[in-house]
Amino acid sequence: MLYAFGVMNFLTNANKKKRQIEAYYFALFIYVIILFSPAVSFFLSLIYILKYRKLEYLVAPCAILSLSLIASSRKIYGTFKDDFETYFENYIRLVSDEKGALFDFGVELGLPIINWLLSLAFAELTPRLYLFFIVLIQISLIYIALKRVIRTNFHVALFFVLSMLPLLAPTLFVRQSFSIVLMLFLFDDKKSVRYLVGTISASLFHFAAIPTILFFHFVKGKLTSWGNFKLVTITLCCLASLLLTYQFFSTLPKVRAWFILTGEFQLKTFISNYKIIFAILFLGILIPKKSKNVILLLKSISLILLLALALDTILPFISFRVFLFAIVLSGLGFHLIYVECSDKNIKKIIFSLFIVLASARWVTIFLTPEQYEFVLFYKQDVASTEPLHYIESLYEKDFNKYRRKL
Repeated sequence: MLYAFGVMNFLTNANKKKRQIEAYYFALFIYVIILFSPAVSFFLSLIYILKYRKLEYLVAPCAILSLSLIASSRKIYGTFKDDFETYFENYIRLVSDEKGALFDFGVELGLPIINWLLSLAFAELTPRLYLFFIVLIQISLIYIALKRVIRTNFHVALFFVLSMLPLLAPTLFVRQSFSIVLMLFLFDDKKSVRYLVGTISASLFHFAAIPTILFFHFVKGKLTSWGNFKLVTITLCCLASLLLTYQFFSTLPKVRAWFILTGEFQLKTFISNYKIIFAILFLGILIPKKSKNVILLLKSISLILLLALALDTILPFISFRVFLFAIVLSGLGFHLIYVECSDKNIKKIIFSLFIVLASARWVTIFLTPEQYEFVLFYKQDVASTEPLHYIESLYEKDFNKYRRKL
């Protein structure tokens, strides 16, 4: 009996060791692949994260680096809609030791402080190399925040979030994206003082932190005592405030320029902008026995879509900026629905639908024509037999600037 138990224990340990060695070799292979194709390396990292759940930390740096390289490969200075030029010019001013540049965005000092720190470390960053560091910081913070707030099934959460992370958000809406990432650290923080400090810190990047706070409250169930009546009342008050402040918002130059640019509201474009959020809503409805967390998530998503629709009828498609947090953190919505589902068959359907959705999204990215103003892999190959072929584009200096003062 003891002999048989000893043999079984030996075989189990041998299998674990074999699997661990296999994981190390696979991780090494992924790190080699990134030299030739960050995109392929990223997808292999996702497979690794699901397969070797307790060893995800081995490839996490590679996944973060490859995703940063992919995001920063987008076309820049291709349109005056691109906020990037404003942020890079702020960095250049700080490199030139113009202290007034710290207040380029008023009281929102967050990004200028990041740019100031980058100016101390790197005095000669090219536009794309600057963009790469900005994205790298954000995705690294997302990983650290998820590690802090997700205590079970972390590998699943990481898979969902990285798979569905909108790659334009950390490069186009930089200040809002930083704000959202910082709020993620407070997702499960019960200490009020630290929560307040964190909220203020996130708001220093962008006031988008405020709607993000409300979203987190709904998802974590802190507003469950409000009831449906008060939920509807708050929604109506928000709609009324939007209508009453329309005259004020329409006088803001940046908002007015956005309105002129986008033209009339179109429902088809609205659905396209929020297709990921609609997908989460659909998958949540699929669950037969919904937990309290799923119900709260569905309520919060319904509220977001209702407010976004109301706002877009006033200023077409500007809601995408206001509710950017819902897009950036959409992976957490998929994760919550997946882990809260108790039916294994429904769980398989949810995961399968997510894979189809994520695959379609990435195929669309790869098939986007080069003429598109924010196309990824601009003037570089997705994969090459030449190691580090993408480095040359990071040091590119010759750009035509389209941005103009709004």
